[in-house]
Amino acid sequence: MKPLLLSILTGFSLSISAQISTDSSKAVVGPRKVQKVTYHQPEYTYTLKNSNYVSAFALGLDYSQESYLNNIGWDSMDQLKNASGFNIYWIGPAIGRNLWNQNGVNSGVLNWGGGFNFNHYRSGDKYNVEFNTVNRDSGYTRLKTSAFQFYMFARYEYQIGRVYPFFAINAGVNGHSTNQYTQTYLVLTEYESSRSENIESNANVYFAPEVGLRMRISPYVSIVSSYQQRMGTEIGIVDLHNSKFNGLMPQYSANLNKVKYETGMFKIGFLFDLSMDKHEKKIVKEGYYDTTEVLEYPPTPSPCPPCPCENKTRTSTPTNSRTTTRPNQAPKVDMDVNPGSSGTISPSNSSNSSGNSNEINVRKQLPTISAPKVIPIPKPKS
Repeated sequence: MKPLLLSILTGFSLSISAQISTDSSKAVVGPRKVQKVTYHQPEYTYTLKNSNYVSAFALGLDYSQESYLNNIGWDSMDQLKNASGFNIYWIGPAIGRNLWNQNGVNSGVLNWGGGFNFNHYRSGDKYNVEFNTVNRDSGYTRLKTSAFQFYMFARYEYQIGRVYPFFAINAGVNGHSTNQYTQTYLVLTEYESSRSENIESNANVYFAPEVGLRMRISPYVSIVSSYQQRMGTEIGIVDLHNSKFNGLMPQYSANLNKVKYETGMFKIGFLFDLSMDKHEKKIVKEGYYDTTEVLEYPPTPSPCPPCPCENKTRTSTPTNSRTTTRPNQAPKVDMDVNPGSSGTISPSNSSNSSGNSNEINVRKQLPTISAPKVIPIPKPKS
């Protein structure tokens, strides 16, 4: 009775343990809930600014015309009047734009920048010359004057719709030079056809107040027109009319005169606003974190290969029989000497006549052997 009860209890415990292991395996294999945290970026909107001041960088290009304001008695050619040229300048970021725009009131902007200006004044009379070349080429020579300025400025402008009146203070260095320009009438192949040599150069410092008007035709392009009056120290300028050419030297005898630097300059051109913050950035929705619950499934195990014992259609492959080849034995040759025969010794093989080809070849290669002749010994005569 006890063995029967013991066997029943053992079977019941095994079934319970099997059920528990099955339930635990199912709990591990099934999906589980996990929390996923996601960050959402803030959203912005960009609107075009109402005011279109230069906030970072702008580049301008002007046509300029300069004239000396004082009447100069020796300037019979009016070489210091209406000198045309060009002006290139740049405008940097605004100075203190956050000082007076605290309450959003339009109070204007103060900018700073710098530039370069070049003006060509006049050219003197031509003189025919002959060059020291092989063919004695002919040409001409003359004097030319020009001026250039490097300057810095501070400019305040105020917006009225699309119109920006401004006021600026300029300060810089002015240089005035006179060059002798020489050129051949025909283009030369072995020599340069023209050259320029400096005769006289002078420089001075100046400052200039400026008033102007800027009209914006687009957020990036404006038309600018201004007038400035330059005032500085004296500068030496060559009188072109009274400077004569000396053909023996050959060069000009420059007639230099001191002039007070007081000029007026008119400029008109375009201003290209290259600032990158033309649009105002406003936040619409703040960034936030979002927590959600998702089901996470365990990775699917790769299928096991089929068991070989369960493959009922498996067929056995016969094993290839291995043939062992023994090395050919040397043919055994029996030489029988039969005196009653035809007098030759014929080799005979103890193996069967159906031997392999090697033995046949050996036989063909063996030469025949002749039997020795028996010569009787002569008896002595009595």
